[in-house]
Amino acid sequence: MYIASQSYIFDRTGHSLVEGIKISASRGIRFFDFSSNRHSDPSTMQPGDQKDVAKALGDHGVVASQMLIIMADGIASSSAAARDKNMAYMKRCAEFIRAMGGRQALICVGGYREIGVAPERSWVHMLNSITEYAEWAAKMELLVGVEMEPHVYYLLSNMDHLYRALQEIGLPNLYPNVDIGHMWMTREGPEYLDRFAGRLYHGHLSDHNGMAHSNSVIGTNGVPFSDYLKKCLELGIAESCRKANIEPVFSMEISQDDSAIDSVENWIDRSIAYLKKNVPELSL
Repeated sequence: MYIASQSYIFDRTGHSLVEGIKISASRGIRFFDFSSNRHSDPSTMQPGDQKDVAKALGDHGVVASQMLIIMADGIASSSAAARDKNMAYMKRCAEFIRAMGGRQALICVGGYREIGVAPERSWVHMLNSITEYAEWAAKMELLVGVEMEPHVYYLLSNMDHLYRALQEIGLPNLYPNVDIGHMWMTREGPEYLDRFAGRLYHGHLSDHNGMAHSNSVIGTNGVPFSDYLKKCLELGIAESCRKANIEPVFSMEISQDDSAIDSVENWIDRSIAYLKKNVPELSL
């Protein structure tokens, strides 16, 4: 399994996507996840910028491994107009990652519990939105990940809820994104992945400060990454990815909007150093 960078930390520190890809490659990182905000927002990115990003990937031998659809918050809205707007945005994200040569789009920060609306009603809207998107994405040969967000104001706030949603939808191109730090926050150990055997493709390496979603430098809060990664290997992530003609990748999800970052290079270098020393299941 391989380590990937994620564009979010570069966006936050004022680096362009091209600069982020170059910095990643200089550290030996061969995979790159895009977060669909700031510089990576396909709805605002100019065609020339997309060409520059695609060229940078090719020039530095870096693979576009996933597009994180950050603001999928409209998928459970009681407003049909809001859901339609969100769907158009999600499709733009899918088109972008395919243009970059990638085959995975991730629905994250979605499925908000709407105040004053019964969660059962929001749940149906969410399932319908994910179904529509996954069926559309299948025509582009895209795998669609769905992420568990560890907060009570999300419908998919633990792995039980995520499993239930994927089972109710039942589409073959849907998969559960394994965010190890999120599972650590919800106190769900590696055994919670057992039910997803044969359906694992991608994940995130996030490290959080107790109950705060801090996205700290990897290795600073004691998250047992190896335990979860060993379970992923046991459950066949390598074979699933081989069949899908992709590589098993876990991206470093580091920094939040309120993080004080001295330098992006320092945060990446410290995270990689920890993973090299303590997490043998991963390599560059």
